[in-house]
Amino acid sequence: MSHDRALVSRRALLALPPALALLAALPGTAGATAGERHSLVAGSDGGVYVFGANGAGQLGDGTLAAGRSPKRITLPGGVTAGNSHSAAIGADGVVYTWGSLRTGVLGRTGDNKVPGPVVHSDGVTPFTASSLAAGSEHTLAISGGRAYAWGLNVAGQLGDNTTETRTSPVPVWDLANDIRQVAAGYRHSLAVTTAGALYTWGNNFAGQLGNGYSTQQGPGREMTWHRPGPIWAEDLTAVASVAGGMHHSAAATVTGKAFSWGRNIYGEAGTGTTSDPHLLPVPVALPIGRKATVVAACNDATLAITVP
Repeated sequence: MSHDRALVSRRALLALPPALALLAALPGTAGATAGERHSLVAGSDGGVYVFGANGAGQLGDGTLAAGRSPKRITLPGGVTAGNSHSAAIGADGVVYTWGSLRTGVLGRTGDNKVPGPVVHSDGVTPFTASSLAAGSEHTLAISGGRAYAWGLNVAGQLGDNTTETRTSPVPVWDLANDIRQVAAGYRHSLAVTTAGALYTWGNNFAGQLGNGYSTQQGPGREMTWHRPGPIWAEDLTAVASVAGGMHHSAAATVTGKAFSWGRNIYGEAGTGTTSDPHLLPVPVALPIGRKATVVAACNDATLAITVP
């Protein structure tokens, strides 16, 4: 997740030369992603193209200079961007990160201005993964079918049943080894199993966990979860795609239905209203005859790719 990921990624795609032959932006293998003020695109030539703000080294080009046009860094694989950090999976399966050194979000030490391998808690063994997702100041990954997390954990967004910041990957608490997708919001996280079951954890300021509660209801009702909890709603079964925004979430099912929950003051729920908030998943009002295949979320907006 990033505050403007989906919107900036669209602009990024339009700005790049057609010759890049960009990869399709699919869950877990994103061809384009963006942080708060920087963007990354995976090219078919095996490189990652970066541009935008670079004050924390989030472009990974070895400098702190902003990039006004795409610059290639030699790191293939799926890419994801958080607030001021970036991550990618290399050809060797190792997760590489660069950018902000705050809150352990890189999962490593060393030069933050260039991609470096994330390591396990032993400080030596490289961490490998098949999929990534970046929140504001935390990162999620799938390795061997299991969900892992590292970085800021003030709201329990790492899902390890603590609120301790983690500087190396830790397994998400009590999830089976069959995780297919992870997604990260500002300070909340989501995961989908291979069977399509949906789990959420972390901050629940506006009901973005979809469990029927929110911090806005008052003390004792916040239900900020430090470990994953299952989410159910009528017809929200067999989840195919999930996304996290700042204070809202969205999902698409294998049958093409879309759902959203959490804050809706800007209409991010897609229900035709601006009621606030939706504490449980509600159906998105898709155009008649269209089915959702993939959902994405930025700061206060939700997007869906649909087919007839």
